[in-house]
Amino acid sequence: MLQLICHHTYKLPPGAVGSSPPYVAIDLSRFENHGSAEDTQFDPDGAAPSSGAMLFQRNTSVVKIRPSPSFEEIGQLRVETQIRLDAVPTTRMNLVEGHMSFSFFIAPGGILTGTFFGPLTPGAPPTWFGVDSGPNFSPDGATHAVPVGNWTTLSYTHDGLRWIEIAIDGVVVGRRGDIISGVVPVGPYGTTVGSWPDDRRYTLQGAVDDLKIWRRDPDAMANEFFSRPFGEREGACWARLFVAIRDRLGQRDDVLLQFLQQIRLLMEDGLRRAANNQEFIARNHDFAEQFHKLWRGGGLASDDMRGLLRAWIPEAMQVTGINPSNQNFSRAIAHLVDSELTRQFRDFDCDPAFAKFLGFIQEQVGNP
Repeated sequence: MLQLICHHTYKLPPGAVGSSPPYVAIDLSRFENHGSAEDTQFDPDGAAPSSGAMLFQRNTSVVKIRPSPSFEEIGQLRVETQIRLDAVPTTRMNLVEGHMSFSFFIAPGGILTGTFFGPLTPGAPPTWFGVDSGPNFSPDGATHAVPVGNWTTLSYTHDGLRWIEIAIDGVVVGRRGDIISGVVPVGPYGTTVGSWPDDRRYTLQGAVDDLKIWRRDPDAMANEFFSRPFGEREGACWARLFVAIRDRLGQRDDVLLQFLQQIRLLMEDGLRRAANNQEFIARNHDFAEQFHKLWRGGGLASDDMRGLLRAWIPEAMQVTGINPSNQNFSRAIAHLVDSELTRQFRDFDCDPAFAKFLGFIQEQVGNP
């Protein structure tokens, strides 16, 4: 699930008059990632009458977005912008770039390009690489250029695991599925629109009507977890557990950190393995819908949940290659189970439905 962290519409703020710089690019998301515009001009009519647009017509035109906590944890990324290109580029023209993190730009000839800073292979140092709308990455093997003189919606998506793709007006024009890492935090120079973060280079020659940036929603898992019906007893139970985990993490508890790290690595590796199995992905969507219906409807300990897990877990383990007998994972589990933190919650007596749910999982996974 994604979280909108920046939305610029490039309309002048109330009280602004004419074309007097600097313009303020107001962020409509809740994160206040406002932009400061330098050497740009304002057009009250963008892609639609009165929609507003920022004009980039000089080599020094730029909109700067300062570093912020919302750009420090990205992982999964989506960028969508509505632009008008004034001429076929003879040099690179940046759309939006996060310093030492991600870049979305138009290469010479109008080739749309999305890159990010990460390792090509496990253990390799990070480098810039990605996908473009040329024949090497386009689904139809043709070259797709960004139109000139027309308002066009361009998008760049990184799923945080394996796939990145770019699109022109909703049509995918570049895709690759060999990625091994997510999008890293944006560096100290922040994020820039229409130029390069490091200096005034790669300037866009055109106009931008709208810009949206999303990241992986860090609250998605917690929101899903707490979507099941809770009684007062169960709520108090989980409150104690989460307080204990928070305290342990604050004390840099190696046992818990090792366990969480192993879970994260196993899940990410497994999801990458499954990314190429389209039949499993389709079945997994169906499973997720049924699971969420039972979870949110209070069916956590029901026979329907037991049957659903019995049908899904064996295939999921086979497709993803997740093996609970993995030595490092088993060691982390053993240490966690023996820790003081979990002794008081081991049987989840204060939440019988969840204890039964764990039993359903154990039936399919077994003891590590």
